[in-house]
Amino acid sequence: MLQVQRQTLEDYVVCSTIRPPRWVIAWIASLLVATLVVRLAAPTGWLGSDDAAYFSAAEHLLTAKNFDRVHHHNARMAMIVPVAISMWFFGASTSTVAAPTVIASVLCVALVVIAGRLLWGWMEGLIAASIVAFHPYFRVMSTTAYPDVHVCFWALLAIVLALLSVRVESQGRRQALGLGCGFTLALACSAKVFGVLTLLPIAWIAWQSKVWGRRQRLNWLLMVGTGMTVLFVIESLFYLRTSGDFFFKFHALNNVQADDRLFPASGYFQSKTYLGLAWSRLTMLFHPQVSGFGRLAAFFFPAAMLTFILNKRGRTMAGWAVVTYVAIALVPVTYHHHWHPYPAFDGRHILVTCIPFALCFAWASCHITLRLISPVWIKRGWPIFLLALAWFSFADANGLRGFRDRETQRCGLALRQIIEMEDWDDDREIFMPASIYIRYRLFFPEKLRSRLRVAVDKNAPDWWRNASVDIEARSKSMPKPSEAYLIVTPRQLEGRSEFWDYGAVLPLGDLVAWQQAPTRTRISRFGDKTIGLAGSREEEGKELLFLLGVDAVDKHALNIRRRVANSGY
Repeated sequence: MLQVQRQTLEDYVVCSTIRPPRWVIAWIASLLVATLVVRLAAPTGWLGSDDAAYFSAAEHLLTAKNFDRVHHHNARMAMIVPVAISMWFFGASTSTVAAPTVIASVLCVALVVIAGRLLWGWMEGLIAASIVAFHPYFRVMSTTAYPDVHVCFWALLAIVLALLSVRVESQGRRQALGLGCGFTLALACSAKVFGVLTLLPIAWIAWQSKVWGRRQRLNWLLMVGTGMTVLFVIESLFYLRTSGDFFFKFHALNNVQADDRLFPASGYFQSKTYLGLAWSRLTMLFHPQVSGFGRLAAFFFPAAMLTFILNKRGRTMAGWAVVTYVAIALVPVTYHHHWHPYPAFDGRHILVTCIPFALCFAWASCHITLRLISPVWIKRGWPIFLLALAWFSFADANGLRGFRDRETQRCGLALRQIIEMEDWDDDREIFMPASIYIRYRLFFPEKLRSRLRVAVDKNAPDWWRNASVDIEARSKSMPKPSEAYLIVTPRQLEGRSEFWDYGAVLPLGDLVAWQQAPTRTRISRFGDKTIGLAGSREEEGKELLFLLGVDAVDKHALNIRRRVANSGY
């Protein structure tokens, strides 16, 4: 036992004190720079769904207005607080709302290097980090304000702290690392409740330690639980201050409502038989349009299985990857009093599994290739490896399709065009449904934002009244078409709701005059890429957004068409 302890301590000293070789330092520096460059080169941008909800929550926090809406987006303190800090320092914009996710993404790549080094060596850590950095879906998720990358960062940080804990001899340092491990694990759960699954590999790391006795393992796990409890108390006090409800998080998670229209009876979400359902969910990783993992998925499961069988240290990562993937794919939830599997939502809920899968793939590839070629070739050829991954990241369209191509994203692009094309040369008010205001008010420049107004049917549910800090103050009865502008989708103009309206529709009685008014500007979608002003191909396109009111002059309309033609859309 003493010899094992001495060997473990020597491993820790070697890991902590020896300076990395030059090729490692160069690879790490290049990788972090490339990680940031490829994200800024093609950012996902504002999707107008969850990101708008976190912006509104941060806005509530900065204005000290209580969370009156019990909704799961408001229950994610680990997501809301970084967005609020970014907005406090740099102001409210779509870029500042997404900035914490970009930072978490880069830090996560650095943590993958450390995790790989603690498990095996620099080579495995750098290969795995390169895969995560250029992974198409991870890159797409890294430049929009969604919580999934934050879950990856906090969960991986907890894993790294657990790996460090089994390497230290000092009991005080070990307990501090356990406390930090539990705290960061609780932050992952705060960002998204699925982060709790990371507790399984953390417990496994402690339990398979050869230098700890049973009492030491239990004491360390007790410190992990203490760290989680500390964050839970902090989070509960946060919501006691911001909503007057100590248990706001639990109430919000129990209040999740879903619309069955989002989950059709066919496809990857449901199946006619339970066996077919299980098979479709377990193979979700291999459908690029659902998971976004692309062609890499073909290697992930075999690599995890190989690592689990051949490498004792790697069993933690392989188990983390497979168990988390299966649990999220098959976890049952209730929708309208019926049990269904959790919706895939383009696979972003299983994004955290790409980290342990990448680590397993890195070990398996090194285990195989180093038997065939000299390590010198890898040490010298890493720039070529990075360039190949960068090409793959942008060339694999399957890894990008689906998540970015959302209806709310397309309407956002159309609204940006309307804002840019119009002269807005008078002081008339600009009306819109509540859902458009909530999602896209940041798109309007300050001089136009003060003119925005919201019209909502009197029978609409009350959720919209607290969706942003000022939306209820913007509410107003709709005027005549000659007195104002109206920005609206075709369905909303008919008095119906989009799936993202959740019942907060326009007042049908006031819409009659607007339905008969001529359309000032119509933005349509042609094919998969082109979004622009409807022209001769109007019948071929899918209408996305209308601007009505204030009769347009023919000459003015021609100028708009000319500007669209030169805009490159």
